[in-house]
This record gives sequence, C-alpha cells and structure tokens, in this order.
Amino acid sequence: MGFTAMEVNQSLYIFCSRETAIAIWIHVDDGVIASNSPAVVSDFKHWLHAEVNINWNAALSQIVGLECVFGKSEAAIVQKQLTNSILDTYPQHIVKNDSPLLVLPMAKSTVKDEILDTTPFCLVVGSLVYLISGSWPDLAFAVNYLA
Repeated sequence: MGFTAMEVNQSLYIFCSRETAIAIWIHVDDGVIASNSPAVVSDFKHWLHAEVNINWNAALSQIVGLECVFGKSEAAIVQKQLTNSILDTYPQHIVKNDSPLLVLPMAKSTVKDEILDTTPFCLVVGSLVYLISGSWPDLAFAVNYLA
C-alpha cells in the first residue's frame, strides 16, 4: 500500500502523496488512524475491515490505557487508573509541594555506616517515571531530578 514504517518507532506507519497524508499507529490490539482526508480514513477502514475483524470507535477516547480528553482548543492524555494505583500503593510517600525541586532534606541514616534501604524510594520514582512517560511530560523534570 506504500506505507513506510518509521525508523525510531516501528509501530508507526506513514503514507504521503501530494494531497493526502495518513498515519497509522498500532500497538498490539490497539491503534490510531489519522489523516487530513476523512475519505482516506474511511477507505482504509473498509479495506482493513475486509482483512481483519476490527471494532472501531468513532472518536479517540482511550488508547493503550490512556484516556484522551479533548477541549475546544486543547487535548490532554490522562492516566487516572495508574495515577490512583500509585497513590494507593505509596500513600506515605506523597508530598504536596509548590516546586518541582526537592525541598525536604534527603533521607539520612542516623547510624554511622548503616546502609539506607532505598527500595521504597526507587519504587515510587520508577512508578512516576512510567506514569509521566506517556501522559505528563511536564512532570518529567521533577521525577528525573529525584531519580
């Protein structure tokens, strides 16, 4: 069909002609089709449906566990389920702060030469890194700073 797989992301396929562009992103059993031509999207959906049994959603509302929210002039990706899971799993580690910079003193052992168990900290930071990688790039600085 003339699609080209992207070098960096092999699950993204692009086709461009003089008047039309179509991008298809596929992840296991989920995907998104975008084009500057509704007719091309419709034709592609009909062709693909003849090859594979596919359920189509009229609007993009969720993809790979990410909730897609659209306003009049903006779009957002939200991961409520994962966010709530992190908050429920690590409630004692949640601190509300006005700055992304670390304000609290670093955890220190009170016994000389005692090795501090950093596992809980690493679990929280790892969970937050996973969370922000898909939906909250504005938190990337703070989480990577802590890491």
